[in-house]
Amino acid sequence: MKKSFQFLFLALLISTSSFSQSADADTDAKYFFSVVAGFNSVQLHSSGPIFEDTKFNSGYSFGLQFNLFPDYEFQQFYTRAAIYYSKEKSENETPVLIQGEPVRAKGDFSFANIEAFIAYRFAKQATVDVYLGAGFLFQQKITKDDDAYRFIDTDGNEFPIFDRENLSLPLRFQSEGPKAALGPFAELGAFVPVGNKLLGISTGVQYSYFKTNSSAKLNFEKTNLYLRVGYELF
Repeated sequence: MKKSFQFLFLALLISTSSFSQSADADTDAKYFFSVVAGFNSVQLHSSGPIFEDTKFNSGYSFGLQFNLFPDYEFQQFYTRAAIYYSKEKSENETPVLIQGEPVRAKGDFSFANIEAFIAYRFAKQATVDVYLGAGFLFQQKITKDDDAYRFIDTDGNEFPIFDRENLSLPLRFQSEGPKAALGPFAELGAFVPVGNKLLGISTGVQYSYFKTNSSAKLNFEKTNLYLRVGYELF
């Protein structure tokens, strides 16, 4: 995952350098870095009964974006690349039977996220620059399986859902949990000038599919609703 972040940072720096080299040209293109933070509400789903009846739980995110308003015939568009950290949770409301005991399932994740996004700007010359777009998100789980996927019994005790060393568990749980997720997202947002800087406000919905191993035979999916605020740094 460190290599992925290093690659993205390098790509952002190269992009910034290439734009700087063309600064003397007659261009109205604008590019800038911004810090972003916000809140999310997540619901986790699974192909089996583990996360079959989950509720939305709140979380948060913060990170860094590289934003670009292209020039000339592409000036109606807005693109960005971003890296950020997110905390996401989801919990099953209906107990399931594991080893004859009713338990509820809980997902508690820390993700390192990389996203790419493109949008259409409705009125680029207006004070409020509104846009609507879509993108693609990759999420790498940085929480250990024992902490990310948990069962909760009727006494409030918690234990891991996936445990390769506990042979008394059903075979599908004698495995590793999903490590990464990816999927599309749609976003509506706007930029508002604050002095000589731009303030960004956005809301959207993400859908992610977890990559799992064949031995678990469980498909995990996630819906994420979010609200974020960003501020131009330089």
